[in-house]
Amino acid sequence: MPRVALDSETGQKVLIRDWVMHYMEKTPLCLVCNEEMYTRGNSSPGVTTHFSHYTGTKCPIVGGRRKLYDNLQPIEKDMENAKKIQSFLLSNLWPLYKKCKDMFEDLTTKDYKEMIEKASKRNIWFYKGMEEKYLPYVLLVNYGIFEKNKFHKEKTYFVFDSKLSNYDDLWIRNGKVKQKIWKVTPNLHNLEEIEIDFDNSEYAPYYFLPWVTGLKDLPDLCKW
Repeated sequence: MPRVALDSETGQKVLIRDWVMHYMEKTPLCLVCNEEMYTRGNSSPGVTTHFSHYTGTKCPIVGGRRKLYDNLQPIEKDMENAKKIQSFLLSNLWPLYKKCKDMFEDLTTKDYKEMIEKASKRNIWFYKGMEEKYLPYVLLVNYGIFEKNKFHKEKTYFVFDSKLSNYDDLWIRNGKVKQKIWKVTPNLHNLEEIEIDFDNSEYAPYYFLPWVTGLKDLPDLCKW
């Protein structure tokens, strides 16, 4: 489905237009799952040339495989860390929205509200040891599919490394799971790779809102 792949020999990213001209004797690899792919549509009129996965792939960018994120739940709930993550969100509602919008320019405030509601429904705040820097990325992936409508120019969704089996793999297995997120626009065969940003300097600390307001009991996101 994507229009970019890795050269299996050099590890370099190659666009499909360059691949069909200079690399057809080589094997393309998927950026997300590192599985072998093949070129498709280069000899079919009316079909956009792109890379395609073989049958049986487990790559999350392919068709219904993205649904694996819909059933993720924390195995062990961390109540204290949940309060920290909730306070961080409340202290940074607008900056976090802007961060998500930088990755998905069509994001609306309504989308953002729904992202938070879905995160509450799936207990995202309760992941043991969850780090604040991962929050905008998990919110985007956890949301699901942003369908094409008057606000979204194209159907879009986000995925993590195919090795991820639960969100906490990001901070527990961060040496083995790629610290990246991919923006997928399947109808355009586009795959955009985004590095996870570990710079939290633009955000207020989780204790900022209770400190500046003097409120000890902030709204409980678990009830949202």
